[in-house]
Amino acid sequence: MRNTTYHLLVGKLQSGKTTTAIKYFNKYLQEGECLPIFCTHNSENVFCDLQSKLNPNYTYYDPREGTSKVLFSNGQRAGKTTSWAKFLKNIMTYGTVDDGHGIVGLNNRYFHEKIAPAILNYHHKKVIFVDEYDNSQIGFTTKRQAVQRDRWLYSYEVENVIDEMVLLSATNLSAAISNKTFDPACIEVIKPGKGYQGWGKNINRQYLNDSDFKALREGRPRGAVFDIAEDASGHVMVNIETHIDVHNAIANCFQEAGFKTMVVNSEAAFDFEVLKGRQKIVLIGGSMFDRGQTFHGLSTLIIDRPEIHQASLLQAVGRLFGYKDYQLTLAASGEMFERIDDCFEIETQISKQEVLSMPVEERWKWLDSNVIFNSKRVLSPKSNGWREGVRRLGAAQVPHMRLSTEPLNDKRITKIQSKIYTDEGTPRSMVFGEWKHVGTSRWGSRSPEKMASDFVDQHPQGRTIAEKTAAGRTRRKIIVPPWSETHVDGDRQWTEWDFNDPATCGWYIDNSMEPQERESIKTPYVASVAASGEWLIWHNLNLLDEEDWHEEARGLISPIK
Repeated sequence: MRNTTYHLLVGKLQSGKTTTAIKYFNKYLQEGECLPIFCTHNSENVFCDLQSKLNPNYTYYDPREGTSKVLFSNGQRAGKTTSWAKFLKNIMTYGTVDDGHGIVGLNNRYFHEKIAPAILNYHHKKVIFVDEYDNSQIGFTTKRQAVQRDRWLYSYEVENVIDEMVLLSATNLSAAISNKTFDPACIEVIKPGKGYQGWGKNINRQYLNDSDFKALREGRPRGAVFDIAEDASGHVMVNIETHIDVHNAIANCFQEAGFKTMVVNSEAAFDFEVLKGRQKIVLIGGSMFDRGQTFHGLSTLIIDRPEIHQASLLQAVGRLFGYKDYQLTLAASGEMFERIDDCFEIETQISKQEVLSMPVEERWKWLDSNVIFNSKRVLSPKSNGWREGVRRLGAAQVPHMRLSTEPLNDKRITKIQSKIYTDEGTPRSMVFGEWKHVGTSRWGSRSPEKMASDFVDQHPQGRTIAEKTAAGRTRRKIIVPPWSETHVDGDRQWTEWDFNDPATCGWYIDNSMEPQERESIKTPYVASVAASGEWLIWHNLNLLDEEDWHEEARGLISPIK
C-alpha cells in the first residue's frame, strides 16, 4: 500500500510557486511510468492563467461535461492528439500511459469524476498537484465541511492511491490547523529572486475614506479614486465585492473619464494577453481577483473587501506583487490596512517560526498560545474545528504581539533590548585576572528549553529580566539565548536544545538599559527579543496598575478546548 508523501511549496505571494510547480510537473511528464495530475483553482480565469504559463506545445482537450478541462502533453510528438476515450482505454486495458502525458484541470467535482477511473486503474506512480490547497481541507480530520470536491481529495488521502501530493499556496494557516504532520524535508520555501516586490514599507499607501468606498459600491467612483488611477504607472485593479451590474456601472464611469476598462467576472474568460499592451487598463471585479492569477503590468490596487477571511484577503492583495521595476500602490481604508497588516503578520509568524515543520500537537499548542490578532475574520468556514475567540491575557506574562522583524520608527514602542549579531562572540571582560566572554547563557539548573521560556521570553520590565544589583544597576546586561534544532527520523520528530557558548554564539541580546530608564518609559508598548530571534511587543507596565495587568484579545482557539 502507498504512503502518500506531502510536498509543500510555500513562499511569498507571486514569488514563483506556480512556475516551480510547473517545472516539477514537466519533470514528471518525462519520467517513465508516472502520471502527473495538476488541479488548478476552480476558476476559468485561473485556468487560463495556468495555460499561459505551460508549454505551448501541449494539446488541450475539453470533455464537454461540466466546466472541467483536461490537458495532455505531447512530449516529443508535437501535433499528435489523443482523445480522452483512448487515453482512458489504454489505462483500463493495458494499465499504461503514453510517455509525456499528464492531466490538468479545474479542481472541481466534474474534473474528479472524470479522472477517477484513471487514478484508480493506473497502478504506477501518480503525483497530484493541488493549487490553492488551503481551500481544499487537506489533512483535516477533526471537523470537515461537506464539499464534494474536497471529498474527492480526502478519498485519495484515505485510500492512499496517490504517491505524492504537491501542495501550493502562499497562505499556510490552513496547513497549520490541519491534523497533518509535515516532513520538514518536504517543505520547500520558494525564495523571491532579484526584483521581487511584496508586502512591506516600499508599498505606496493611499488612504480612502468610507464615503469614497460607499460611492464606489453604488457604482459612482469619486474624484479621489480617479486621481489614484490617473497617477498609476501601469494597470489598475478595483476589487470590490458587489453585484455585476455595479461593476459594469463602475466601468462606465471610468470609460466616461477616458480610461479603458475590463470587467472580470465568472461569466466570461479573461484574455491575459491584453494586459501586455501599452495602454493602461482599469480591471474591475470582486471575488474573481481573490486567487492565484498573474495580471501583467498591474501597478495599483484599490480594494474594499472587509468581510473576507485572511487567506482570501492576502491572495487578493497579492495580485499586486511580483517581479516589477515600478512603484506599487495600494489604496484602501485605514481599517482595511489594519486588517491587511494583521493578516500578513500572522502568516509571517507561521513561516518565521517554522511552525509547519512542527509535529501537529506542538504546532497546535503554538498556534493556541501565540496567534493574537485584531482582525474581524481570520479563519474561513473550513477551519477543521478551530475557532476565533476572545481570551483574557496577562499583560505581564503574555506578549501583546509578536513580530518577525524589528519594529522601526514606531513612536508607540520603546525597544528595551537590542539584537546584536557577532562573528566574535559576546564582549570580553576581565574575570579573576583573565579575559573572558561575558553573558548569561544559563539560568540556574533549568534546561535550555526552560531557560528560553522562563527567562529569555519574559517581560523586559518584569522582575526576571530587569533584576537589579545591590547598587541598583541592571544585573544581566548580556543574554545569550539557547539554540534549538528540529530532527526527523521517519515518522519520529523531535527538537534538540542546548546552551549557547558566549564565545561562539552568532548573536546575543543587549539587555543593558538601566532600571531607572525602564521605569521612566511612557510609550504604550515596549519591545524585547525572544530566544527565537523574533521581537516581542508588551504593554508598558509603567502605565498599568497591577489589577489592570490584563487585557482581552482575539486569538485562535483549538478544537480540543
